[in-house]
Amino acid sequence: MNNSENRFKLLGLQDPFNYLVDISPDPIYIIRNDEFIFVNKAWLDLFEYQEIEVLHKKLFYLNIVAPESKKIIQGKIKNPPDEESKSSKYQFTGVSKTGKKILLEAHVYGVKIGDTIAHVGIYRNLTEINDEIEKLSALKSGFLAQISHEIRTPINVILNFMELLKIDNIHDIATTYEEELNIVESASRRIIRTIDLILNMSEMQSGTYKGILKEIDLHKDVIIPVFNEMRSFAKSKKLNVDITLETQKTKLIADEYSLQQIFQNLIYNAIKYTSEGNISIIVKKNEAGKLQALVEDTGVGISKEFIPRLFQPFSQEETGYTRKYEGNGLGLALVKKYCDINKITIDVKTKKNLGTTFILNFPD
Repeated sequence: MNNSENRFKLLGLQDPFNYLVDISPDPIYIIRNDEFIFVNKAWLDLFEYQEIEVLHKKLFYLNIVAPESKKIIQGKIKNPPDEESKSSKYQFTGVSKTGKKILLEAHVYGVKIGDTIAHVGIYRNLTEINDEIEKLSALKSGFLAQISHEIRTPINVILNFMELLKIDNIHDIATTYEEELNIVESASRRIIRTIDLILNMSEMQSGTYKGILKEIDLHKDVIIPVFNEMRSFAKSKKLNVDITLETQKTKLIADEYSLQQIFQNLIYNAIKYTSEGNISIIVKKNEAGKLQALVEDTGVGISKEFIPRLFQPFSQEETGYTRKYEGNGLGLALVKKYCDINKITIDVKTKKNLGTTFILNFPD
């Protein structure tokens, strides 16, 4: 009879499982009364200990837990599954004898041994999985950046020639084909906007976007540049875009790029979904005396049924080939994520066929 069989016999567990448990690639342990009473070979290999160093040592489990996870483990050990067959699952950072940190997922089960309920734990090593995810994320980011460059370059050439044709009026081409030139320009800008949205969402989803907080002027540094960028789009639809300042105190601490993206998406949508009337951007103080910005339109509005899904990625009120408006459903999802970065609360007031108002309340 080998050592494994002896250990399992002493614990009152059945022989057929001895071999499988000992050769399992997953670390397996049993704790009873704050002591390890069994660990398999994979467990010993993972934490780089000898069996004699581990078994029947009071509170030894704290030696394999990184400082940042000790509270989690202490809570779990104090409250193990209190009945046979009950289980729990949690993640924590472990640490080996040589100090190597390991991200682990623990699956813990209640097991009756003698007159007491012990708990059997199985660890899943997430460190290698996380490393692989990071590699794939870096590969995806590199791929998207390369594709972005390859698409942007020819599109920017097209846009530059569009501007030249309009300015120079070469052989009256710009006048004769004004509508066609505008269509080409609009389609080109749509491609670039789609690329920007995909890249920005990729950054947000992977957690690689790092905002830079600094003092900026909401009016001068954010709204005016976005307004100038959107002016030609509004003009093409014969819409007026008005900016109203009801306060002169428009400075705040925020991330400039993400704020510009918030207003770019909100104003773009306001213009896109409005056929006639006005787009209004209002900056003022709210009832609490904090900075507030509103983007109002007189467009198609949003149905109350769609409101709960408004900020979900790829979510659009109208879908399919019969939809009236182009888009990919990423704009407002990014708006919400950028608001969260800047601790801005965003609300919406809307009525179908009467218009929409997005309300941004800024922190102190």
